[in-house]
Amino acid sequence: MVKKVIGATLILVILVVFNVNLDAMNRRGNQRMGYGIWMAEKNLFPVYLLLKFKDEIGLIDVQVENIEKIRLKHQELAIKQSSKIKLRELKLGTLLKNDTVNRSAMEKMIREIGMMKTDLAIQRIHFMLDVKKVLSEEQIQKIENLKKEMRIRRFQRWDRRRDSGPQGNRKFS
Repeated sequence: MVKKVIGATLILVILVVFNVNLDAMNRRGNQRMGYGIWMAEKNLFPVYLLLKFKDEIGLIDVQVENIEKIRLKHQELAIKQSSKIKLRELKLGTLLKNDTVNRSAMEKMIREIGMMKTDLAIQRIHFMLDVKKVLSEEQIQKIENLKKEMRIRRFQRWDRRRDSGPQGNRKFS
């Protein structure tokens, strides 16, 4: 009984470690997808940012259509891959509920899930690189400037909130 509990706990820890949020459509997904993906989105351009500020960036209708086509294709792939991963995780869960756990089958399934998640991360990077190809150098520079502006505004909002904490306009030293 103790071995089962330890084994189940170990598997749960492994699944938590390998778990990657696969919500490719969520603009805050970069915070949960690991450092490499986060850096790619930081150095490349999240699509929500491009489409939200398309007028400021100077995107023409053809570019917007191309970006949306690329985005739709990626979302379809991401949804299919995510569902396959979820199904594999369910199968792994049922495998682990048995009284005797086949360790080699368990290990094989965990490795498959890890590879599927890796493939999804690679697809996401390809998606961002494909979107970048649609943009001109001038538009890329405008996006970089816009991102810097947004960081400055975010820091200023944070700084104002920090200065006017629960005790009024007290400044921290």
